[in-house]
Amino acid sequence: MKFEYGLKENSEQECNNSYIKIKSSSLTQRLILGLILGIVISSIFSFLINIIFFNNSIDIHFYRYLYLILILIPVHELLHIIFLPKPSKAIIGLSFKYLIFYVKYENDITRNRLLLITIMPFIILSILPIFLLSITQSILIVYIILFNVIASGVDLLSLYLIAKLPKGIILKMSGNDLYYRKP
Repeated sequence: MKFEYGLKENSEQECNNSYIKIKSSSLTQRLILGLILGIVISSIFSFLINIIFFNNSIDIHFYRYLYLILILIPVHELLHIIFLPKPSKAIIGLSFKYLIFYVKYENDITRNRLLLITIMPFIILSILPIFLLSITQSILIVYIILFNVIASGVDLLSLYLIAKLPKGIILKMSGNDLYYRKP
């Protein structure tokens, strides 16, 4: 496993002619759209959790629990790594320019495996904890769920884009871009 600071520029020479670049918006646009998506979904989760588990009796004040982000984001990214075919080949990165912590995997990976890797932090940190709320109505769990939903916005956007790709393809990341080829 390697660590990098800043997002490295695309290295198209690694993806030879057998790979086709997947067209997508700029990284900044994906991050903004993912953040908006995460906030919208988090608002829906917040509303439903408040009604279902707390009889509309709690006020959500994100600023009181901002410290959770310092723990949650690295855990979220480590969950992506756990589901990689070769976790030791992962690249963990931190970009101060974009204010993100990320994981890259520049080896070949199947479409279905990438779908699994993309969705697992959302399932483990946002869906499964909902079941804990039926046992213990912990406000801490509520904030873990909501912050992770926001952090998963880009993942959910990526999940949608990857799911639209043809089944059975092999994917490869190069820099900030995703490429595919038929097996």
